[in-house]
Amino acid sequence: MNYEEIIAITGTALFKPDYELLNKYARKKEPRIIVEIGASKGCSSLTLGLVAKDFGGHLYSIERAPKRFWYETMEKNDLTKCTTLIQAASPNVDMSFLKGHTIDFCFIDGTHTHEAVWADYELVRKYMAPDGWIAFHDIGYLPIKSAIAEILKDGRVRELGRAICRQKGVLITEVI
Repeated sequence: MNYEEIIAITGTALFKPDYELLNKYARKKEPRIIVEIGASKGCSSLTLGLVAKDFGGHLYSIERAPKRFWYETMEKNDLTKCTTLIQAASPNVDMSFLKGHTIDFCFIDGTHTHEAVWADYELVRKYMAPDGWIAFHDIGYLPIKSAIAEILKDGRVRELGRAICRQKGVLITEVI
């Protein structure tokens, strides 16, 4: 499924450069376990759910207030067996759903404050595979931009790629 088809189904939550970078790196990683923080209507969930399906993996979407549309989107696109919605607020989510597995690929698009981005990063960082990748969305927004600057300075991840389109944008990092 291409960008135009995903946007026709879910609406615009990812601009095309965001989608292309996210999809490219998620597929390159060939992840078994994907975690997404912030699902809304399901644009990134559909993108990452298709990746999970193609590589025999599973997507766990964490969303405190899921839209009914999310469930319908996963069902209509035959993704119910490889996606699970965790209705909870990050970073206070119980990560026991991982059942001891580590996260290969994570997409953070939760609350858009400096503190929330940092807290989401700290939450998933301890569950990441040693060579796992963490993607951040909306990196052009000042609070997210400042959190990411701190995260990169912290030295536990390194940048692999980024795309910026207006205030949106995606940053892909690798756990080191």
